[in-house]
Amino acid sequence: MILSQLNYLAVGVSALVYFMIGAIWYNKKVFGTVWAKGHNINFDNADTSGLGKMMAMTFVSCVGIAIVCGYLTTAMYSYTCMTGMKLGAIMGVGFSGLTYYINCLYTKRSFSIVMIDSGYHIVGITLTCIIMSVWR
Repeated sequence: MILSQLNYLAVGVSALVYFMIGAIWYNKKVFGTVWAKGHNINFDNADTSGLGKMMAMTFVSCVGIAIVCGYLTTAMYSYTCMTGMKLGAIMGVGFSGLTYYINCLYTKRSFSIVMIDSGYHIVGITLTCIIMSVWR
């Protein structure tokens, strides 16, 4: 029932914002160079086969996250910017940040990589929850 109450325009805009944050976040001039080094990726010789499919699946995932955020903002009666920010921060840190950190413990990723990768999702989820909360 709650899914029928979603503002699907807000879902689309939220997903697009989340996706675009990634384009900025992982830019060489922001965190991209450190991120690539931490994941042993050489931007100059990177294998770009399948890149379009990866980008499309990333956007589809952003849509899925926006739907979940929309569902939770409705279920939690989050209708203001502040409640959206709180819900997004809790979801971003609690689910994305900490679960990614657990995985990185076992793959021996550096703490800077954990902060870069989880930081992107924390910011993206928080902005998505804000948009979904205020755009009714």
